Amino acid sequence: MADAPLPRPKMDWSSDDKAQSLQDFKQLCDMWFKVKNTEKKLQHNYIMLWLGSEGLRLLNTWNLTVEQLEDPKNIWDRLQLLQPPQNFRIHRLEMQRLTQRTGESVEDFCTRCRTKAIKCKYTDKAAEDERVLEQLIAGTSISTVQRELLSRDSTLTLATALELAKSHEATANHMRQMQELTATGSTIDAIRAKDSRACGNCGGKHPPRQCPAYGTKCSKCLRPNHWQKVCRSSTSGSTDRPGHAAQSLKQHKPRGRRRGRPGHQQGGRKHINAVQDISDDDPTDDFACLDFSSIETNNGDNRDELYASLDIKYSMPASLRVKVDTGAQGNILPLRIYRRMFPEQLNPEGFPAAGATEIRRTVLQAYNGTLIKQFGVITIQCKFKKTEWHDAEFFVTDSNGPAILGLPSSRLLKLVTVHCAIQTAAAPALKPVKNASDLERTYPDRFEGIGNFEGELHITLKEGAQAVVQPPRKYPIQLLDEIKSELKKMENIGVITPVTEPTDWVNALAFSRKASGGLRVCLDPRALNQCIKRTHHKTPTIEEITNRLSGSKVFSKLDAKHGYWAIKLDEESSMLTTFNSPVGRFRFNRLPFGLNVSQDAFQQAMDRILSQCPGTIGITDDVIVHGKDEEDHDRNLHHLMDVARKFGLVFNSDKCHIKTSQIKFFPQWGTAVMKLKAPPVFGTAGAF
Repeated sequence: MADAPLPRPKMDWSSDDKAQSLQDFKQLCDMWFKVKNTEKKLQHNYIMLWLGSEGLRLLNTWNLTVEQLEDPKNIWDRLQLLQPPQNFRIHRLEMQRLTQRTGESVEDFCTRCRTKAIKCKYTDKAAEDERVLEQLIAGTSISTVQRELLSRDSTLTLATALELAKSHEATANHMRQMQELTATGSTIDAIRAKDSRACGNCGGKHPPRQCPAYGTKCSKCLRPNHWQKVCRSSTSGSTDRPGHAAQSLKQHKPRGRRRGRPGHQQGGRKHINAVQDISDDDPTDDFACLDFSSIETNNGDNRDELYASLDIKYSMPASLRVKVDTGAQGNILPLRIYRRMFPEQLNPEGFPAAGATEIRRTVLQAYNGTLIKQFGVITIQCKFKKTEWHDAEFFVTDSNGPAILGLPSSRLLKLVTVHCAIQTAAAPALKPVKNASDLERTYPDRFEGIGNFEGELHITLKEGAQAVVQPPRKYPIQLLDEIKSELKKMENIGVITPVTEPTDWVNALAFSRKASGGLRVCLDPRALNQCIKRTHHKTPTIEEITNRLSGSKVFSKLDAKHGYWAIKLDEESSMLTTFNSPVGRFRFNRLPFGLNVSQDAFQQAMDRILSQCPGTIGITDDVIVHGKDEEDHDRNLHHLMDVARKFGLVFNSDKCHIKTSQIKFFPQWGTAVMKLKAPPVFGTAGAF
């Protein structure tokens, strides 16, 4: 058991109740040390790691000696001093406000009350149990539990009360399940058949004199006050009329009331009203404890309606039947369904009790502008078929339609997918690139920020490598502000991260002047380089480059911005690059300058990218684009920029040279050798 993986304790400094968090943290640490048989003198190392950066800063201010640290009691004693004084009267007032939350069982609510009662410092255990019993009666959301417990005499104990409450809770769940199982399918089919008549002008269902087609013109026959989908000018004389559209959420202004002629006879309107009355009285199969089924269309007529049964997390396996409405921006759960799902969360009037729903000041509006009254939001965990569980928020509304699932949740549950038609068109003419400004205007995102190549680089150490911690160096005072400023910039763009925890490797910091006059900060990892397994990668030779440039007459040279930084390091490799600085320790999140693997890794990444770009050559951070003429060159340049966008390659606009007749590769190296003077004395050539 001692070798089994255990979750590591972690102090929660963000908790509002730090005293409780510290108590829980200490208890978990003691259990962890006991299971792992950790020596007492080593326990302080684990405690310091698990306290996090905030706790480590506090511990550093205590100036404990090594001997004091080896006794963890010294750490716990000082942490106890951080706890604010506990006022039991405040806890007692807070306990009076405890109520049973939505979806919380009676036993969980009682446990929460007991935990709070411990902080209230009652005189004895009997007084504590009595106070928990009183709060159980006052705070439960099940009215039958309150009546049952209040009817008992003074001999009622907390244990007995909890058993009675759990029994009532189970009974309420069983009654709800039986109600769902007794719902008949024949009544449901009758309701659907009677509710099939639709407006003859718009094809939908709406209140009298509020037809949205009134005042519009049919695009088929050009006659007013009806729409094409219900137009009667067809030679066949048949019309496909979609059924009623249930109220949905819509984010637009009300259309207002419109006067329009009904699309059916007076008798038809009376028939629909009668069906509405039946729907109010009889239950439907919107919520049922049934087996999970798949999506279905409402057959029986040609209405454009789509329904689905969602598997939901409930007290027992259950499903919720919803109408999929891609025009709705939210989800709706009618009050009648809510009453059947959560009868224990209703007040005496039959509406959601206080605290049962999350009150939102959102205004719900139907397509015709009618406001929909809502009683707050509940969260239901649901899934469709074999998808993952997701939290869906439903507005509880006083509406007669089905439960509605809007577009956001429908896409989340993969009920609705978006398909785009792809049409092949002729390739547009390439835009000529005259200079670097033209290129930057065409591809502005390729000249912003730093590169971001795919994947992460792992640095492999040689077997038996011994970690080295370099001491902090002294830096010129006149450069301190400039070094700090450069480190801050690197931290802001995510290149480096502050380090507070102990690390095996600590490198030195080096810096140099760029050609532009700025300061370049990099590692001085001499000891680390000796322990790294280098991944050798071949760099193109001058002969290979000149051969590939043969026949080209137009050239451009681009510079990869902060080249090495485009490569991300994994967590383990990042810790190897920890370095000292005038403002503390940092580690590189991106590949730094100075490592013996940096050149090989970057060249390999650039070769992989440029292999997809004809007419390009790359040596380190220089990229050459060439072509036989300007059109060929521009085609290669545009293709390079598209590939760079795909792979996260970014360029430096200040170092771009576009459409030149000649280019330079590593000119400083050859020039420096050519300018060397002949040695005046024989034998001094070895000094070079």
